[in-house]
Amino acid sequence: MSRFTRPYGVRRYGRLYLIAVEGAVTEPGYFDIFDCQTLKVECLRAKGKSSPRDVLKRMKGRIDRESMREGDEAWLVVDKDRWADAQLKELHDWVVDQTKEVVKRGLAVSNPKFELWLLLHFEDGAGVNTGASCSNALGRHLPGYDKRVQDGVFT
Repeated sequence: MSRFTRPYGVRRYGRLYLIAVEGAVTEPGYFDIFDCQTLKVECLRAKGKSSPRDVLKRMKGRIDRESMREGDEAWLVVDKDRWADAQLKELHDWVVDQTKEVVKRGLAVSNPKFELWLLLHFEDGAGVNTGASCSNALGRHLPGYDKRVQDGVFT
């Protein structure tokens, strides 16, 4: 009969999801909900600089400062709402150029704005194509919503 023995001092590496966002409140609050022991989520907040180029610059600076492991992922998260396609293309090109990286890169563009991600927790978002229509639809599910997260709940 074999005995189960647990190796001491060995812990499975929790994959890191590094996420650079253009917002300072809503996006970090949302992504922080997913941080746990087996999955590490680190959100790089905007702090006043929210253009796609600024989001990319924050990501590159963070990746250059600290080594990431194979299996980690680096995501850029921006809204389409006010950015030209040429500005978003720069992010797309960075994601596509993964020739020498061990870290998987990704790009998530919410259209028209990040709150659509929240709305999709409640409904399919059909007909939501402007920032105002997104806010109105989300308001039906989260009355008084003000872009903040308290104990994992948007208020």
